[in-house]
Amino acid sequence: MPTLEELDKNRIGVQNIIGKDFDGIIQPPVETVADKGTAAVKPEPVKDDKPLLTAQVMPEYPGGIEALKKFMLKNLRQPDDLQAGEKIIVRASFVVNKQGRIEQVKIIANGREDLDKEVIRVINRMPLWKPGMQNGTTVSVYFNLPVTFLGAGE
Repeated sequence: MPTLEELDKNRIGVQNIIGKDFDGIIQPPVETVADKGTAAVKPEPVKDDKPLLTAQVMPEYPGGIEALKKFMLKNLRQPDDLQAGEKIIVRASFVVNKQGRIEQVKIIANGREDLDKEVIRVINRMPLWKPGMQNGTTVSVYFNLPVTFLGAGE
């Protein structure tokens, strides 16, 4: 671990510089905010529209997770042929684009063909979501949604 004297000879910045000792001149980062008198690094914008696996702010269904659960319960057609206590889980994946629209819906863990189709049908009927954000810009983000079908008890 470096000593305090060694650390005093180094400066903090956005680049690693290996070489001579600190000469006392402090260089500001890439961009300086003139009106505030402080240095700030401008975040790099997201360059393409390729969906992200995760974002600083993830997409959100309007009203949050509880509203999403209510929407799914209201719109999913429960199958009549499940045994009491039987549980089938269908895992879906989709993209919430920059505008909050649902795209690229697919099943990543099958339950049963009819249930898979039902989950896709309901996901495609969802309202606009609040899109994900990365570095202050709206971005497309993948979202995984498990849907559980339960057989009614007798």
